[in-house]
Amino acid sequence: MSANSAAYQNDKPVDLSLIITCYNDSAILEDNVSKLISYLSCLNLSYELILVEDCSTDNTHEIVVKIEKQHADSGIRLKAIYHEVNRGRGAAVKSGLFAAVGKVVGFIDIDLEIPEWHIQPCVFPIMNGEYDVATGNRYYKVQPNFYILTRHMLTSGYKRFVRFFFNTSLVDTETGCKFFDRGKIIPIARVTQSERWFWDTEIMLLSERAGLRILTIPCTCVRNLKKESTVKFFSDTIYYFRELLKFRKRILKSLPLIHKS
Repeated sequence: MSANSAAYQNDKPVDLSLIITCYNDSAILEDNVSKLISYLSCLNLSYELILVEDCSTDNTHEIVVKIEKQHADSGIRLKAIYHEVNRGRGAAVKSGLFAAVGKVVGFIDIDLEIPEWHIQPCVFPIMNGEYDVATGNRYYKVQPNFYILTRHMLTSGYKRFVRFFFNTSLVDTETGCKFFDRGKIIPIARVTQSERWFWDTEIMLLSERAGLRILTIPCTCVRNLKKESTVKFFSDTIYYFRELLKFRKRILKSLPLIHKS
């Protein structure tokens, strides 16, 4: 892991640690990091960016290094973490969580299919002590595209299946927009087991089980056609159902009590 010096020279407390997981995002990474910085700079809070590069196969690594150097003396708190092997979405988010120092910590997918303006309504209720977790519920903008329509149907089916399977009030566990009270989520994150995409569902179900106060906000989701999707419909569907079954067995065996700090 490396971090620019500005991040440590500034002793001001950090309100928000925003994690950006990076995997084969070379086509969109620079522009969208700039969008996030512009947006966050307009909010009345202090923040840090944590980029987690998960051993991409394109030139994402080089772009993260470039971004890190560009902001080394900018006064913006920015950390970069580089995985030596590809570990998966969940592992990348956890690396960011454990490196964060903000009162609120969270992530938004760098494709910005859920746009950056959803950050504020998630972060401020946690900062104000009203909630412990804030997440989005995706509403896909209808577009005449087979991939988008198929993904919308699969997402809707998965939402309903999770609610039925776990008798949960959560409506969208997989959304790529989640924020947490750092002190309360770290003990929960330590007992998560998935290192891939199912981590999103796992952390939300464990948060609900631990009694954390969860806020859900509606999020318009617009497919970013510049980003090549890593979703594989058939294999990922099988993967999710296997992970759901494994997690249900863990629940039935009664997970150890998680002590909230």
